[in-house]
Amino acid sequence: MANPQAENGYTRISNEIMDNLAKIRIAGEARQMLDVIIRKTYGFNKKEDKISTSQFMELTGLSRIAIPKARRKLLALNIITVSKKGYSQGLTYSIQKDYEKWKPYPKKDTVSKKGYRCIPKRTQVYPKKDTNCIPKSSTQKKERQYTKETIQKTYSPTSKEVRLSTLLLDLILNRKPNFRKPDIQKWSLHINRLLNIDNRTSDEIEKVIKWCQEDDFWCVNILSTEKLRKQIDKLEIKMNNKPNNKGDNYGKIKQHSEGYPEGTPFDE
Repeated sequence: MANPQAENGYTRISNEIMDNLAKIRIAGEARQMLDVIIRKTYGFNKKEDKISTSQFMELTGLSRIAIPKARRKLLALNIITVSKKGYSQGLTYSIQKDYEKWKPYPKKDTVSKKGYRCIPKRTQVYPKKDTNCIPKSSTQKKERQYTKETIQKTYSPTSKEVRLSTLLLDLILNRKPNFRKPDIQKWSLHINRLLNIDNRTSDEIEKVIKWCQEDDFWCVNILSTEKLRKQIDKLEIKMNNKPNNKGDNYGKIKQHSEGYPEGTPFDE
């Protein structure tokens, strides 16, 4: 068991210095180094003493790399003075007795392991997103609404959507009987968008369907209701600028022998 006695040696240091050391915040490694300097100076009734790095390592247990870092911290606080006298490679250390010249760190700051003053963390407040800064067009909202509502909807055989989809299909089958059978429900979805999003009437859509399937160019390009919706503005312009000379039979549909009556969707 340790049993230190003053008779075996003690360090004389002013109570005023000890009181002010208690008020200053010093990092652990720097405080270890300061204690050694006090011991080597005041402990031997000296004002200064030449202390080697190896002595600091032996008395503190710090690594060789830690000693210069601790020294820089003490110098930044202005608690010690370091000098090099003559041609000696060793450094001479002394305590700055004038504690009014000490430069303690602010109480709100912390000292990192690297010895730099760290800025206290601040809570960053992020502004709420302004959902009104970029107004969405009514067409975009309506498109999204109808996509959700109609993607699972089943159109009846007597609905406008199925009737117009079947009209386009029958006109295509008049020219190409082996045309691949589409999903009439999917075709009807695009007709539904023409009616409800693009605000076209069923008569307008029917007229464009009949015209485009009689036109030599558009009949091979409009092979689905999706393509019809995409090109309907262009088709209407072409249709109005190009009179129809097909006679009274324009747009009439043949009844197919496969058993697909007009207005009835195909089964998958």
